[in-house]
Order: sequence, then structure tokens, then C-alpha cells
Amino acid sequence: MSQSEAYASSRYGARASRGFGYQHAVGAWVCSKVATGELAAIDVIPEGLEDTQVTAAAPVFIQVKSRQASQGDFTVRQVLSFLRTMIGTRAAQPRDPLRERLVLILEQPIDGGESVRWGQSLADLDPTD
Repeated sequence: MSQSEAYASSRYGARASRGFGYQHAVGAWVCSKVATGELAAIDVIPEGLEDTQVTAAAPVFIQVKSRQASQGDFTVRQVLSFLRTMIGTRAAQPRDPLRERLVLILEQPIDGGESVRWGQSLADLDPTD
């Protein structure tokens, strides 16, 4: 194994740490929304049923995915896989699905996709785009 291959294979921890850092930044951002009153919440729980769980009248379950820009955008297939996993996690729990919100936050855009802002639903997008 060459020195560059050995170095590349030793970077898994650094990449994972970077992802956790992004996840923590998103958690802090959610806490700031609670602190300013933009998001009514009882608790913000890191590593609850998702990366961040917001206990409120309408619970919010947030999954955070990081990706270095050098890896390119997320593919639609990857995003669908993330959403399937989130739905599967929630389906296994006692719940009231009409009150819940599932939120997927991506560090990089979806290849060919359109981003939405916090509080905006995918249902708000033009289906012809």
C-alpha cells in the first residue's frame, strides 16, 4: 500500500467527525429557532429517533446528511433512500402521523433538484419542474 493510499484509508474518522460537526451545527441552528420563538418546542433532543428530534405539539424529526463539495451533489436515488429510511423508522414507532413532520436537511443540493426553505413542504413545489 502506498503512502497516499494509507493516508486516504485512515481518513474515515475525520470524515465521520466532519459529518457529526455539521449535524451539531444544524442542531444548534434548530435550538436558535426555539430560543427566538420561531419554533415552538418543549425539547430539542439530539440523537432521538432521528439526528435531531423536536418535542412539540407537532413533533419534528430531523435527519441530517453531510457531504463534502468534492463528492458532488446528492443523487435523487440517495435522497429517496434517506426518506425511505426515515419513514421506516417512524412507521415502527407508535405515532400520530398527521401531527408529525419529517425533515431532511442536506449539506449539498440534490442533483438537478430544487431546494426548499425551512417550513416549506415538498408539496409546495411545482410538480412540472
